[in-house]
Amino acid sequence: MALDEFILWVPADTPYKTAQEYITAVKAEPGKFKMGGTGSKQEDQIITVAIEKVTGAKFHLHPLQGRWLKSRCSSSASTSIRR
Repeated sequence: MALDEFILWVPADTPYKTAQEYITAVKAEPGKFKMGGTGSKQEDQIITVAIEKVTGAKFHLHPLQGRWLKSRCSSSASTSIRR
């Protein structure tokens, strides 16, 4: 058994203030929005797929390199996602 906190965050300059606003935007443009995570077939991908199934949204999974888990809000992770 494990506990892994899933954090959904967007840059402050986006118009999304709630998770529902974000999901609505993702659904309007399938595959355009990136969801960053620890890699393929790991908990972040599993959670992303679950969100897609429940909401109908479609993300582009973007596996992040290195030790991103030590600092989920690191500048390198943020830069990687925004590309």
